[in-house]
Amino acid sequence: MSERPPAPPSSMLTQLVAGAALGLAITGTLVAAVSRVAVVRGFAAVEQAEAEANLQRALVALDVDLEHLDSMTLEWSVWDDPFELAGGTPNDFVAENVHEATLERLRASEIVLIDRAGAVVAGLGQDHPDGPTRPPTAGWVALAQAEALATGRGFVRMDGAPFAYATRPLQPSVGSAEPTGTLLIARRLDTLSLPVLARTSAQRLALELPRRGAPPREVTIPSDHEIVGEAVVFDKRRAAVAVLQVRDDRPVHQQALVTVRYLWVTVLFTAVLGLREGHPAGRGRARGAVGVVLAQARHHRAGAVDEHDLARPEPLQGGLVHVLRDKVVGRAAGQLEGVVP
Repeated sequence: MSERPPAPPSSMLTQLVAGAALGLAITGTLVAAVSRVAVVRGFAAVEQAEAEANLQRALVALDVDLEHLDSMTLEWSVWDDPFELAGGTPNDFVAENVHEATLERLRASEIVLIDRAGAVVAGLGQDHPDGPTRPPTAGWVALAQAEALATGRGFVRMDGAPFAYATRPLQPSVGSAEPTGTLLIARRLDTLSLPVLARTSAQRLALELPRRGAPPREVTIPSDHEIVGEAVVFDKRRAAVAVLQVRDDRPVHQQALVTVRYLWVTVLFTAVLGLREGHPAGRGRARGAVGVVLAQARHHRAGAVDEHDLARPEPLQGGLVHVLRDKVVGRAAGQLEGVVP
C-alpha cells in the first residue's frame, strides 16, 4: 500500500497570503465583536433616552386630556339648567342634554348629577362607545358623593376599566350662590382617550392591567426590533389604575446590526479566498468554511432558521467559526458557490 506523497513546501508568497487571510479573519472577528458590543450598545443607550422622552410626551398628553375633561365639566357646572334642577326646580335639562348624542359629543362615558343630599338627579352611562346607554352604576354614584360639592379630577379604576374623571359643584351662570349639587363627567381611557392620543401624537400606545411589583416607570428592550416604555397611572390614593405603554421601533439598532453583518461576511469571504490561494491545507480549510456557510445559507433559505438570530458557533477542523445566518449570508453564499471548487 503506497503512502501519499508529502505536499510540496509552500512558497513564501503563499504563506504570506495564507497568514494575511488568517490575520484578516482574526482582526475582522475582533472588529465585529467590538462593534456588536460597544457600538450597538451605544445605539441602545440613545434609543433608551428617546424612549424615555416619548413616554414623557405620552404622559403629558394624558394629563392634557384630563385637563380637557375638567374644562368641559366646568362649562357644564356653571349652567343655570343643571343648577336649578339639582336645587329642585324642574326643567328640560335631562330631556335636551342627557342622552347618547351628548356622550358622543363630549367623548364621555359617564355623566352623574347629584343634589346636595347625594341623591341622583340625572345620569347616563355607556360601557362601550357603540353599546347601549344605561343609568349610572353604584360605583360612579359613590364617587360623585365622595367628591360632593368639591372640585376634583384624576384617574380611577371602575368596574375593571381605567377612567379619567372630573367633578365640579353646580353654580349659576351669573352671580354667586350656594352650590345645589355636584356634576361628575368621566371618560374611559382605553376606548375613548387612547385612540385620540395615539392619533394626535403618532405613537403606538396601549393600556395594560397593573402588575404587582411593577416599577412606576421603566424602559425595557424586549427584542432587537422594539423598545417599550411603561409608566403606571395612579389614582388619588396612589393605587395603580393602569400601565401606560409606549412602543417604538429600533431602526438605528437594526441598521447597526446590518452593518456588522456586512462587515463580518466581507471579512469571512476575503479570508476564505486568501486561504484558497495558500497551501493545500489552507485550501481544505477554505472548502470546509465555504461548506459550512453554504449549508447554513441553504438552511436559512429553507425557512428553518430564525432571521433575528445573529450568529452561532460551528466547529471547523479544530477551530471555531461564527457563521451568520441572515439574508446577507445568502447573498455571499451565492458568490462563493461560483468561486470555490
